[in-house]
Amino acid sequence: MEKLEVPLSVHYNDMSVAHLMQLSMAMGRWRASCLLKNGDQSATDQRFASHGLAWMVRGRGAAHVWRPVFTAIGVALLQLAKLLYDVNDRLAYRMFVSALGFCDLSGYTQVRLRGGKD
Repeated sequence: MEKLEVPLSVHYNDMSVAHLMQLSMAMGRWRASCLLKNGDQSATDQRFASHGLAWMVRGRGAAHVWRPVFTAIGVALLQLAKLLYDVNDRLAYRMFVSALGFCDLSGYTQVRLRGGKD
């Protein structure tokens, strides 16, 4: 078997934290909107329940309160993941995954604020 002397692909992430936040919140909005088109609000809430904190966003009032909190936690965890990467990449990865979950929840709360439509 012959080995290649050059890499076939190089993965480089030149995305800013702000751009990553926008993408992951859009993912949450899209996922909630898609689920709502195919079912009712309670079914959508059940699908987002995997986040563990989605139950806190039952109505529009709660969504108003929790959206900025979820967004702020997502931003903080993404920044923390960046800082930790050189020190402990496994912990940084855990922070990154948690951050994406909070961004996803933030997108979900945006859909809840719009009465289920995005």
